[in-house]
Amino acid sequence: MKNMWSILPCATGFFFLFLFDLFQIRQRHILSRICSIIGYIQIASGFTLLLVSYKIGSISSLFSFLQVVGAVCFFALLVYSVFIEIGLQSPYNECKERMVVDTGTYGFVRHPGFIWFFLLMLVLISLFRNVQFTLIALSITFMNFALVLIEDLFLFPKLFVNYNDYKRKVPFIIPRLSSINKMLGSIQDESD
Repeated sequence: MKNMWSILPCATGFFFLFLFDLFQIRQRHILSRICSIIGYIQIASGFTLLLVSYKIGSISSLFSFLQVVGAVCFFALLVYSVFIEIGLQSPYNECKERMVVDTGTYGFVRHPGFIWFFLLMLVLISLFRNVQFTLIALSITFMNFALVLIEDLFLFPKLFVNYNDYKRKVPFIIPRLSSINKMLGSIQDESD
């Protein structure tokens, strides 16, 4: 496959995000920041390479236009959950005990970024309609899933003091009706 090169930067990026989590646990602040920056840049570059390697075709139909709007919305939700909702400030503070964010989309599921990424990829697969694109997009999505699974099972319980309690209250990646109501309630509370 000629355009498989977008997988390599994404794989590297997810590995660096894994290192980011490890260095946070070990309180290596500079190394964790460096790994975070490298990880997100690598994933963004691989994702960009994937998008520019294939042609969408005509966006003249209403359905195609709605697909593009959906992709933009899921990308915006991804950026919101991963960067804005958690906060652009440093994850480090004077206290060694860190607590999870359990409001907003993080009251919906424990890994909302994965949901938005997965839905973004599904919309893009339906928009590009190319077998190679689909295989690459699914591979990247699988890498993302592997990272969030490792985080959920092994890393986050060591990083956040209340993670096991959070796991009991909030579903992994498939929302429950109660978690949807909690998310909507926390959004309404923020707007008041």
